[in-house]
Parts: sequence; structure tokens; C-alpha cells
Amino acid sequence: MISPSPTQQPPAPQPEEKKASSISVKRPGQSPGARRAKNFFRPIIRAMYYLITWIRRHFFLTIILLLLVGASSYATAYYETRGFDPLHAIAVRDQGSADHIRAWLDALRNGNAARLNALQANMLQAKILPDPQSLVNSFGQPQTGQTWVSIEVAGVNNGADAGLDSFVEVDLSASGGGSTINSILLIHFTTVPAAGGRIFSIDVTTPRSPIQVA
Repeated sequence: MISPSPTQQPPAPQPEEKKASSISVKRPGQSPGARRAKNFFRPIIRAMYYLITWIRRHFFLTIILLLLVGASSYATAYYETRGFDPLHAIAVRDQGSADHIRAWLDALRNGNAARLNALQANMLQAKILPDPQSLVNSFGQPQTGQTWVSIEVAGVNNGADAGLDSFVEVDLSASGGGSTINSILLIHFTTVPAAGGRIFSIDVTTPRSPIQVA
């Protein structure tokens, strides 16, 4: 029987490898609130990571999407303001002035002489006021059968004083004329933004017929 040489030592036993546990170990001293916060923010951070990675890989597509979103927002804002508010140009200068002018125009279009009289009683000066009954008899839709085809701001100008001069054009069609413009009415409003946009004076011009160019 051959015995090992006394100079040769038997191999030392290898330490056993510890298997990694899939169970997360709670850190000592970590409060339940901190664990809940980590569990809450972990998916958010992970989603942000994936989003940033996607943007880096699809940079030009991201730019196109951002431009589309911006254009859509602009179109929506334009449609909701200028598209529905014919007095948008006045509102940009002073919202109070636009509100007072709109209320007066609505009362005239609806043929409401009592409403016109109440609005004009709130004007800053009461010396020269248009007659409400005469106005509704001439331009009110129920009284004349005319249709207010459109309302447009012809111009807005800050006066040399505290006044704001607004020129509003109203295109009218004859009774039963549909959308064909029969006459054009121009109304000059002077409002005072420092007084909440209250109306100072109203000048209603004589309507003119549309100009026909041969």
C-alpha cells in the first residue's frame, strides 16, 4: 500500500458558495413609511427611465410628436378664443371693455330695448346716449327680420387720454336674404379700461350698402 508523501498536504476544503436569496431583506431601522415610499416611486422612476431611453433611440420622432402637440394646442386655443369671440382684438387690449361692448351688442341684436336702456344707464357719461327703442326698431333681429351675419372688430386704438376706441362692424342681411350682406353698420365705442372697461360713449353710424366692384 502506497501512502502519501509526508511533504504533500491534502487539498483544503473549499467553502460552500452562499446562494443569493430572491427575498429582499429589510434594512435595519427602515420605517414602514420609507418602504411604502420606495414601493410607490419605484415604478415611476422605472417608467421615466424607459421613456428617456425611448426618446434617445427615437429622437426625431419625439421632435415631430412635440411639434404636433404644440400645433394642436395652438389651434385649440385659437379656435376657442378667436373662433368664438368676434371681439377678441378688444379683449386683448382690455377684457372689461370687450365684456361691456358684447353685452350691448347682444341686447341690440336680440331687440331688447329694456336691456339696452339698463346698460346705457351704467355708462360713464349720460349726456349723449343713443335711443334704445329707435336702435332696436332699426337693427334688432326680431323687429326688422334682418340677420346679423357677422360681427368684426374694424379697429382698436388707445386714445390720447384714458379712453379705448373700438370700431365694430356689423354685417346685416335683408329679411329672408340668408347670408347675403345687405348693409354694413359701423359702431364706435369709447370705453375706459381704468374704470373696469365701462362704456363712455357710443356712436352709431348710418349703415351703408356693400360696395360692388365691377
